[in-house]
Amino acid sequence: MGKVIGLMTAWAAPEWIVPAIYNHLKICDKIVVCIVPFHKLFIQFDPAYRTLEIVKREFYTNSRVIFVNSFQKEPVKTLGNEQFKCNILNMMLKLGVTHYNDILMICDVDEFYDHNAIAELQEEFLKEDWDQLDVKSRFFCINMEWYVASDHPRFIRVNSRDFYFKPTQKPVPLRQAVKIVLQDHPMFHYSMLMGLDFKRVHWQTEKINYHADKLRWLDEVYALWNQNDPELCERLSTVNEKFFGVHGFWLKKTAKPFLARYRGHHPDEIEDTALRFYDDFRKPENKRCNVKHEFMSWEKDVGEIIWRNAIVVDNEILPFLNRDFLESLKKHDISKWSVFEWGAGFSTLWFGRRVAKLVSVENDETWFRKLQSQVGQKELSRVDLRLRPIEAGLPCKYTEAINEDNEKYDMIIVDGRNRSLCGMEALKHLKPGGWIVLDDAQREKYGILKFALGPECANMTTYHANKDVRGMANDTAVWGFK
Repeated sequence: MGKVIGLMTAWAAPEWIVPAIYNHLKICDKIVVCIVPFHKLFIQFDPAYRTLEIVKREFYTNSRVIFVNSFQKEPVKTLGNEQFKCNILNMMLKLGVTHYNDILMICDVDEFYDHNAIAELQEEFLKEDWDQLDVKSRFFCINMEWYVASDHPRFIRVNSRDFYFKPTQKPVPLRQAVKIVLQDHPMFHYSMLMGLDFKRVHWQTEKINYHADKLRWLDEVYALWNQNDPELCERLSTVNEKFFGVHGFWLKKTAKPFLARYRGHHPDEIEDTALRFYDDFRKPENKRCNVKHEFMSWEKDVGEIIWRNAIVVDNEILPFLNRDFLESLKKHDISKWSVFEWGAGFSTLWFGRRVAKLVSVENDETWFRKLQSQVGQKELSRVDLRLRPIEAGLPCKYTEAINEDNEKYDMIIVDGRNRSLCGMEALKHLKPGGWIVLDDAQREKYGILKFALGPECANMTTYHANKDVRGMANDTAVWGFK
């Protein structure tokens, strides 16, 4: 087996590009990246080249990420965007980064793989019974919950010297041994979540025969679809049948043309972004859907997004922790507890009303100021809210914030950044019988912390997925210590 080389073309994806590259680096030995608009009409979505600025700042010194410039300064207006993209991919092939028997991965910025899918792909790479791998995918359409099933050619073995791509990223010569994989662990495909205006321009600039019908579907079916209104969905299904001969939501003939629901965990790189909090990517207030707005950034928008998705019970916002864990706290008198938490949020407001003392550490200044205002308005005098930005290198003031006071706590909640390092620090500051609480414990990257805490632990309880207050899948692990 040769190397796995990723080819990524992208534009106007500042909130997706960094998570996508980190995710694809789990699969690829190297990724070749070209940030370029596929048509002049795409320039309006990122006129300041923010995507290029962000990705270079993050990966410029990374030897596994190779940046290339387009061989044209700007896209040719007469080319369809799919032909221009193929020209870029074929230009990448001429760079000499691929060799015979290497595996090419098409790395679209809106496609992600979880750890189960990555493990299956790594096994397939060792086999010789395929020239092309087509992957099953969940093609999310409205948010990160509703999807249609699809499949896409994404991995091609280089076994000829005259290899190239033709439009829609089809390899030439055509592959003879095509294998479909990821049946049980599909790829996460977020293409329809790039925004209505962006998708409209994308389809408008295609040089295919039926793009006019696709644009009608976008405005007359997709934009109006409401999963909570069965009568409306049935009427739109009839409209869809008139356009494409498919009675259902999707515009292509498929075994399952209606939306299916996914309530599980998304790849870690997505779970760690503010994108996870959007309830409907078609809404204008989700800024990415409207070219007149700035692109979403954590600093500017995350407070608004999270607050809009808050769950309120009895006039109180619930924390984004597993609901079974929250219920379990009713069995204990926590009114005398002292609590420390990394990662301030709704949990700060919730515990601030219930415990004797709460020290809460936050790294994001904008989010900190918003919470600081809420703590003041609610007169939560027992809350000590501290801003500790993340710094490069060690020691880190954020991670070591718990060392600032010579105190021990009844419960320490690890629900922010640097969770593995924070969990290690927590051990030194627990009272006898104290708890360490790790949210999102199902994430593979926290395995080292769970391993480290295990031998010291008197007992451990895991409150499993699909039970957080949003109905989203997260585990909350609780370690009790003697």
